[in-house]
Amino acid sequence: MKSILSKLRKKTSPCTSPILVPASPQLIGLTKKINSPEFYSFSLDGSGSRPAASLCGDIDSFSLDCDIGMMKPLSLGGELDDCEGGAVDQSGFECFNELGVEVKMHIISFLSYKDLISLSECSKEMFSFTHDRLLWINLFQITGWELPTYIKSNLHFNLIQYYQTKSNLTSKDALIWKSNSNSTGSVPTKRYKHTSITYKHYVIFIGGQETNTKRFSEIIYYNTKTNTYNSPSVKGDIPNFSRHTSRVIKNKVFIFGGFNGAGTYYNLAIYNLESKRWCNINQSMVSGDIPEPRSNHTSAVVGNRYYIFSGNNTADDGQYRVLDDFFYLDTKTLCWHRVSNATGELPCGRGGHAMETIDGKIYLFGGGVWSPNGGWAKRFNDVYIYDPETNYWSKPTINGDLPVTSTFCSSFVYGRYLMLFGGGCHKTNRVTNTTYALDTVAMRWHKLQNPDNSEDPRPRDMASASIINNQVYLYGGYSSGAIDYCDHITLNFKPLNSY
Repeated sequence: MKSILSKLRKKTSPCTSPILVPASPQLIGLTKKINSPEFYSFSLDGSGSRPAASLCGDIDSFSLDCDIGMMKPLSLGGELDDCEGGAVDQSGFECFNELGVEVKMHIISFLSYKDLISLSECSKEMFSFTHDRLLWINLFQITGWELPTYIKSNLHFNLIQYYQTKSNLTSKDALIWKSNSNSTGSVPTKRYKHTSITYKHYVIFIGGQETNTKRFSEIIYYNTKTNTYNSPSVKGDIPNFSRHTSRVIKNKVFIFGGFNGAGTYYNLAIYNLESKRWCNINQSMVSGDIPEPRSNHTSAVVGNRYYIFSGNNTADDGQYRVLDDFFYLDTKTLCWHRVSNATGELPCGRGGHAMETIDGKIYLFGGGVWSPNGGWAKRFNDVYIYDPETNYWSKPTINGDLPVTSTFCSSFVYGRYLMLFGGGCHKTNRVTNTTYALDTVAMRWHKLQNPDNSEDPRPRDMASASIINNQVYLYGGYSSGAIDYCDHITLNFKPLNSY
């Protein structure tokens, strides 16, 4: 059996326990070398808001009168003479292996998740203790991450892996920002309200606008391996447009809507990624309940269905309208279906919202109601979930760091996290520069930190975001005008999957 010496360092955070530091079997500060394979030793530091713990006197309770900085070691075998904090009274110490199970579990409950993982490798008994579900449920509660009842009661849910994922997500090095400079090739000009999709190791940009009158008919490929841009020869007539949506299904990009700034809205188009052919789909080629053309809507894909929700347009009589409707296209048959008779708590019509698919369900975030006369009449930072299997909308109660963003944020999915960056503030007219992650398992928002030694990302809205593995590519957007920012984000944590 592997033998270790573990020592707990001082921690000042009120929300975390000390960290276990594996060391040599040679005891530091002790007069005797312990060679027994059954030896484990650790100490609990009295610094910070959590009291130091040691088995002094009665073994049914912990001593709470330790001096700050005095290391009170607990030995699981061997003899103790002194330690870094000075001499230690050994008279009340007991061999850890002779303690009752309840006392052992109480001692172990003071350790951080890293401590518990290290301790689990010491012996079969420690493995059993450190994999106790109540221990981890308690650790979630201490950290402030309350677990839903369905997780607590699910014996197959891996709490250890889930806690590790959450700890990495909330660490200061969860995000690594880098301005993507020194790119070569056909680098895109300033633009916003374009779209981007991923195909193999490429990020592909479609359309966009620099001003209300200058819009683009470009398709630009970015090679993430070589940091180069390329504008390939594309067959077909691409309109000068922006404010559309684009989603990939197999080797095709389905594009719907968009506006040219001069009164024309667009319907369905399909771009074939293999043949590089753009096809504007004639209305005679589709069937069903065909949605009106629009802009500022959102889309999501579930299986072979291409969903679009809400948005706005201007009718032939010049009347501006917010479209309160929901459709999907069967991409195999090119038949449109209006989603009707949905039950639950339905979202109102809006524009500038985000929509993504996670675990077969559609998550809708934010957006607002725009008035051409007075600007944003309403802004939202709420979340709705649509289940296609049951045709049911829900508006969950979500805890944590409620996003300040609302309209035209950049969204993407990482495992079971709904990720947001930037966007317009829901209370002011400022654009934001914060990254949020919605844990869709526990329904909790997390505001992600940037490393101390890095610059804060530049604020913007209406930018595109695409993800390949754990690499996110942000391009363009709007901040007092069109911008050509190109940022590369490394997500320095594992994605949240089904546990």
